[in-house]
Amino acid sequence: MKKIPVIFKFVLLALVVFRVFSNSLYGTSFEWLKWVRTSLYGFFAIIAFFTSKIPLKTLKKLSFIIVLGLCFVFLALIPNSAENFSNYKFDFKLLLENLLYIFRLAVTTFSAIVVFETTSNLEIFDTFENIENAIAKIFPFIKKAKVAQIIAITIVFIPAIFDAWEKISLAAKARLPKQKKHRLSNSICNAISQFYELFLYMIQYAENVRKAIENRSTY
Repeated sequence: MKKIPVIFKFVLLALVVFRVFSNSLYGTSFEWLKWVRTSLYGFFAIIAFFTSKIPLKTLKKLSFIIVLGLCFVFLALIPNSAENFSNYKFDFKLLLENLLYIFRLAVTTFSAIVVFETTSNLEIFDTFENIENAIAKIFPFIKKAKVAQIIAITIVFIPAIFDAWEKISLAAKARLPKQKKHRLSNSICNAISQFYELFLYMIQYAENVRKAIENRSTY
């Protein structure tokens, strides 16, 4: 994976995301094929993960998928009115649909992690800058619009969010007393504060990346 050109990696990633979330024309009687297709792309991502010798501790970045998935399934199965609640019937088909969505999200997120763990930010900036320079020879206004800079910052945001969330989550758990960690109210307040800290961190991160790119381009 490390020797594959950066732009080709992102094309492959975009293709995986499109194919995994595509419902195609299978129809409801062939719903199981969506599970098979998603599993197939997940299998290829696993091969790429191990052949690239990515540390196993990187898999911790997928932990939020479990929490997000459980919340998603729980909310989807809750009746949306008192009338539906009184006549509630467990919808197994709806459960499978939500589990499929979680599985798709996990596979695409895992594929993204493989790409970003084998690609440095510098490689991303250089790749899009080279593409921008080539296009600017025909359309000079592209250079003034700083399209490459915008795209590069947007892309590096993805792994930065994973890393920032992991650090903020660990710091928040360390600050919370052990006897209060399992209280629901404390967990909710803790999660809200983590999202707030993540939001502030990503704003500062974007500004730092922008300054770094502009300083680099002046040399």
